Amino acid sequence: MVKDQVAAMLQSVTEREDWQEHGATAEDFSQRLGVRRNTISAYLNDLCKEKVAIKLNSRPVKFWDRATLEQRYGIVLENTEFESQAALENIVSQPKRTAFDEVIGGHGSLYTPIERLKAAAGYPGTGLPVLITGPTGAGKTYLAQVYYQYCVDKGYLAPESRFVHLNCAEYADNPELLASNLFGYKKGAFTGANQDSTGLFDEADGGMLFLDEIHRLDAKGQEKLFNYLDNGIITPLGATKEGHHVQVRLVFATTEDIQSHFLDTFIRRIPIQIEIPELNDRPRQERENLVKLFYLRQSQKIQRKVLVNTSVLNILSSSSYLGNVGQLKNTILISVANSLQRAAQSSNIEILLADVPKTVIDHNIQDASLLSFSDQFISVLPTMKIDDLISESQAYTDEIKRVMLKIIQQFQQTDKRDTFIDNAIDEINQLCDYLIFKKDTEKSDMSVGFLKKMFADRIANVENNSDTQFMGNVALVLAYYFYNRNRANWHLVQRDEQCIQQINATFHGEDAEIDQIVGDLRLITAKTMNLHLDDVDELFIHLYLRSVKKETNSQNIRCIILSHGYSTASSIASVINNLFNEHVMDAIDMPLDIDVAEIGEKVSSYVKNRQINRGLILMVDMGSLEGIQKFISSEIDFPIAIVNNVSTQSALLVADDIRHHKDIEQIMRNVRQAMVPKTQIIYPKEIKRNLIVTC
Repeated sequence: MVKDQVAAMLQSVTEREDWQEHGATAEDFSQRLGVRRNTISAYLNDLCKEKVAIKLNSRPVKFWDRATLEQRYGIVLENTEFESQAALENIVSQPKRTAFDEVIGGHGSLYTPIERLKAAAGYPGTGLPVLITGPTGAGKTYLAQVYYQYCVDKGYLAPESRFVHLNCAEYADNPELLASNLFGYKKGAFTGANQDSTGLFDEADGGMLFLDEIHRLDAKGQEKLFNYLDNGIITPLGATKEGHHVQVRLVFATTEDIQSHFLDTFIRRIPIQIEIPELNDRPRQERENLVKLFYLRQSQKIQRKVLVNTSVLNILSSSSYLGNVGQLKNTILISVANSLQRAAQSSNIEILLADVPKTVIDHNIQDASLLSFSDQFISVLPTMKIDDLISESQAYTDEIKRVMLKIIQQFQQTDKRDTFIDNAIDEINQLCDYLIFKKDTEKSDMSVGFLKKMFADRIANVENNSDTQFMGNVALVLAYYFYNRNRANWHLVQRDEQCIQQINATFHGEDAEIDQIVGDLRLITAKTMNLHLDDVDELFIHLYLRSVKKETNSQNIRCIILSHGYSTASSIASVINNLFNEHVMDAIDMPLDIDVAEIGEKVSSYVKNRQINRGLILMVDMGSLEGIQKFISSEIDFPIAIVNNVSTQSALLVADDIRHHKDIEQIMRNVRQAMVPKTQIIYPKEIKRNLIVTC
């Protein structure tokens, strides 16, 4: 069949690494198969209608194989027609979604627990044991189940692997029975053991074992787990030989204090310990999204449209729940049940304040704003997904992406570079305000305070060693930016990345100080945060620092005092700068055995980080620096003057001339005239000495 040949050729084209450049066209397939173009076009459109092909409405129209793209990128393409290739590439370039991406609060209050679970999952072998703590109803069991699904999504566990759940509280009074359930037993191990029996560890082999209420396990029960935690071996009760290996990922959960209910030796064997916050401690937006999620589940269960009054949404999102998420879920269940009583035969139900349990109403009776009437409803359909309902509470890193895409658009549409830079800086400044004033960082592992201190040290180092000065709290802005970038879960399509690179290329070499800061931040973020600066980060730093860099009237002539000794040069420079109450002199303290080449290297470093237009004066204590220009690696396009036998007096004279903007030749003439050494010998006066003789 020609249609089958078309489908096979379509798959072959899509399997190419550069599939974006080689979409299938009716004309191409017509020539290769020797079939009329109209016939091929009809087959390709049929494949698109059958959701086998992806269609791009370009000129000419292009097609790709849907299943091949979905398998390559681990996504589901819900649409089969696209108006632009950029739209298609943007979808396939998104990171593959995992179970954790569906968790409400995954980029908020649960960000840190989820990141630790990801770390535990990725550890070689069976991952790392995990202990989840939190109050009853906070969602520990749910998170453990999502963790299991995440391991399946990432390929750490096979799809057919099992998630085995045991509540240890059921065996709190019978540790031997618990041990037999966990590890199995041999025939004759105890009365009634008529045959060998496997335990939950064997059932969970190749999968995950979740032990809830682990604090109900006494000391002996905890010790029974040591052999598996240490060696991966379990021994059934009554076994006379050594145990056997199993591959089980362990997750524990407890509502109790770790230190008071567990052996230290047990806790040391569980490196990943995470805490789930109470529902009342989670942001209101997360609570509101949970309300919507539970109404969606109810709508799917009863297969009816649910209309939730916004007053109900408001009061349920604002109330306190001693029973945490579990109590909220039950509250919503009761409201649905009450509404069903009024509209048992209707195709849809309305959730009103009257349907909310009385305890919730009474708890909020004093707050009139929560109990106010509303005629607005939120429609929840069984066919919806949670993404269709929840507010745009995406990760704040998405705001960075939005701004970068806008800057790319401005770059492509603006002819004048100065206009583009001004517009881009405006976008960056608005982004900075957004990140600082709208971001809650309390639930993150990464400390904004730590980042601020780290960046402050680097910025201070640049300011102290160059003419550069920045306005505002640069370190704080960088801290918030990289805090958010560390949580980023997006990247740009290739076309946009190339545009960012093109913009960055226009900045390279324009500002040596900013280039140096970018280089420094590239190193420290990689070493301290394991976060590697990409083109987006580099563009942000360039634009932001441009916006806050002070316009300095830098001295056209610079002067360095070079003197042997621990702090001789620094002391003279400090005296001069203090006298004038401004920074005029720089200093380099030198060891006694330094040679001209080493001095040249130091001066090269100095010149590289400063803007020097009309000259450089080197004031040295002794020795000749003739020919030093040969050892200065930087390009020199200004004169260098050398003054020997530096003193506080000569340095004061030179500094005063620099401040009065005299040229380098005039300064040297003044030094020669004023610094002629005066010599004088002072002899002691003749002293008449008296002699007294006594007999």
